[in-house]
Parts: sequence; structure tokens; C-alpha cells
Amino acid sequence: MLRGKKTLLSSSWVLLAGALACGGDDAAAPADGGDDAPTADGADDACLASDEPLDLVGTWAARAWIDVYMVTPGGGIVHLCPDRYYGVSLITLRVRVHEQSGTTVRHTFNVCRLQMPRVEAAIDPACDSRVGMQLSVGPVLTALWPEIDYPGGAVLGGTTACSSYVAEELVAIFGADGTVGPRDPLPEWRSGCTVGAEGCVEGWEHVVDSDGDVHPGVTLTVDSDPEDLIEGEAYTAYRTVDLLRGTAWSSRLIRGEVEPSIDYQILDSDVLVGGAPLATHLVRENIPVFEIPETGSTFVLVRADGRHGAPDLDADRSGEVTCEEILAAESVFAPYQP
Repeated sequence: MLRGKKTLLSSSWVLLAGALACGGDDAAAPADGGDDAPTADGADDACLASDEPLDLVGTWAARAWIDVYMVTPGGGIVHLCPDRYYGVSLITLRVRVHEQSGTTVRHTFNVCRLQMPRVEAAIDPACDSRVGMQLSVGPVLTALWPEIDYPGGAVLGGTTACSSYVAEELVAIFGADGTVGPRDPLPEWRSGCTVGAEGCVEGWEHVVDSDGDVHPGVTLTVDSDPEDLIEGEAYTAYRTVDLLRGTAWSSRLIRGEVEPSIDYQILDSDVLVGGAPLATHLVRENIPVFEIPETGSTFVLVRADGRHGAPDLDADRSGEVTCEEILAAESVFAPYQP
């Protein structure tokens, strides 16, 4: 996932347009972040060092803007329009910092939502007949994800405002058991194999049904415009590893850059194109090359619990800021959108 190298997406025709992620357009939702949301710190990109002590303990709303390119592969029946398609993937997190000892921070994060931009593809060379597609994480994982805790931490360069901030890698792996780590090969369909998932997937013994929907791996879905032209599910082994480096501007704001990596492999599929089933090995042959630039992706953490004069996104006053409340107040991210 790191260092922006080219990866071949193991997704389906339907993933075709897709590069990993979870549906919806990337426009921010209407704000319910309070009057403070549009006037967040750090919108002018100039952090002025001071003696203000850093207190990061509490709940934060986080967003990463991941630059991606999808490139039409050779030999497939489908190509992107244009052949090198640019988009931005949005990852929204809840980060709960539960310990800060000097320059060491320990936190737990939850994935609130993962979005890919809607993309366009075609079969005809001139792109006269375009198909819009939106790739999404399946409904089971979408519902479960906000409740899954991922432990982690970060190291600060100091204890006052404008100190450097370097987080541990944020690692999420689905569809593979605990023996598969951040840099181990994912289970993968063997090239040229046509006998079915169990006989074709190298490392099948490591495949798990992570979202509990009785299909191998984790399910991704696709919708198209025109409706029902392309539809179905791809069952994948999926991994994302993100490294966040930046600056702790204050006890209310952390900003910086992301070194992202996304990888997934199609293990099986149930995809219809024009109502006809497409075999998994054919799905794989129509997958674009997925490129992640080494630079350009950014992130922001905005304090969400009302402490230190920050907005309080706890709309129901339950005492806990939830993913749902963060997603309902997305305007807090607007001043930092690249």
C-alpha cells in the first residue's frame, strides 16, 4: 500500500471502474457541525509555533483525501474514459486518543466511511456509449465497520503547538486470516485458472469470510448508470495501509500528508453484464491498473468533542461522538479540502 507503486486491482469488471472503496459521491454532506465548523484553525496553511501545550486526549473526526489513478489495461473488453482516470478516494474516521504521555500518543480508530468517486467506462473505442459506475463496500461490512476498533498510536516531535506528528501505520485487512500481514501476499487467483475459486485461489486456506455474509473474503458491490447494465458482487481479499505524517497545530487540529497503499484481490464474483453472468476469470481480465501517486494525498484530524474550544459533534448529548454524528457534520472538513 505504501510508496505509490502500481498495483493490479483484483476486482471485477464491475470493479472495473473502481478502485477500492465504498460508494457515494464525494460532496460533503450538509453541515450540522455548529457555527464553529467553517472557521476552523489552520485554514491558511501557516502553523505559527507557540508555547501552547498540546493535549490530544479525546475524540477526533478525521478525513483523508487519497489521490488515485485508474488506467485501462491491455486486452480487456472495457476501457476507462479517459484511459487514465483520476479521482479522489475519501476515508472518514473516528479517532479516540485515550493516552498521551509526553510525545507518545495511543489511540483507537474506527472507519466511518470509505468512498470512491463515480467513474466512467465504455466498450466502444470512442467512448460514445459511456457507463457510469459506483463501487461500494457491501452492506454488511458498511454496517459493521464503525464498531470495529483498530488500535494504534503516534509520536510527536514535541509537546507544544506546531510539533511534528507521525502516526503508526493504519492497517485494515479483510478477507484473509491473521497470518497475512501488512506486506504479505494476499490470497490471489492464479492466472489462467478457470475451475472455480477453491481450485484457483493461491492461499485459499487463508481466506476468511470477514463480513459474515457467507461469501469468501469481503464483499464489494457495484451499481451502474444505465441501471442494471452492470451489477453484482465481487468477493475480495482487501488491504489498506496508510501512513500519516504531519503537524499537530494545536489541541484542536492535526494536518499533514498521507502515504497510502491499497491492494485487493478478487477471490470469486457474482457479476452480471447486460443480464448475463461473467465468470470470475473474465472479471479479472477487465480490471484497470490502479496507481497511487507518492505525493498529493492529505489528511486532517479535527477535535470533535468540544474540548479546548473545538466544535462538539455529540448531537444527541450521549457523551460520545459517533461515526454517524461525524458523517452528519462533514462541513468541519471543508476548510482543509485540497
